[in-house]
Amino acid sequence: MKKIIRVLHIGFLAMFLLSICSFAIEIDKYYTSRSDDGIYKLASPLPYLMLAGVATKAVVDGNNTKAGVVAWKAADAAITGAIAEKILAYSIGRKRPNQTESSSEWFSFDGSDSFPSGHVTVVTAIVTPYILNYKDEYPAIWALSALPIFEAIGRVKAKKHWTTDTLAGIALGVASGYLANNRNTPLILEIIPLEQSRGIYMGIRCKF
Repeated sequence: MKKIIRVLHIGFLAMFLLSICSFAIEIDKYYTSRSDDGIYKLASPLPYLMLAGVATKAVVDGNNTKAGVVAWKAADAAITGAIAEKILAYSIGRKRPNQTESSSEWFSFDGSDSFPSGHVTVVTAIVTPYILNYKDEYPAIWALSALPIFEAIGRVKAKKHWTTDTLAGIALGVASGYLANNRNTPLILEIIPLEQSRGIYMGIRCKF
């Protein structure tokens, strides 16, 4: 019985996700009045500012505090998520809204890199470890979920991405954040060998 219920849950979730994607595709077709005026101008620099903030916190605190450990996980998630996004974007080759009026131009392989959204991926990847680590202690931390939504809207309004690009960015960011949160040592320290291939020395030895 439990297996049947689990299958039903997965089925309903799949249908829900397909419905969201279908709705997003319709938005891509008909929503053409876009601009990044007002507060949405902040969407462009937001991921860089957030990454700089968590990276600074990680280097200063190291693994000596919970905040430092979470900052390392957030920075790790952002960087690995950004790398994965670039690989996907250039492999898929979707044209951006400022390059074409059609949302169906995929696999162009001319440098187009619309899908998924890198900005949304990074913002989502950064907030995910914070939510996972502080949700029980500080339930208000869920408010950070508004940042990826804000970023997604800003990127669409600026005609940098289609709506489906930003949804994919959120999914990739959550996956990157979840995986980084479950690693014992930041992947970014493991893939840059230095001093007996144990990671990179940045003023502190980080291992959590």
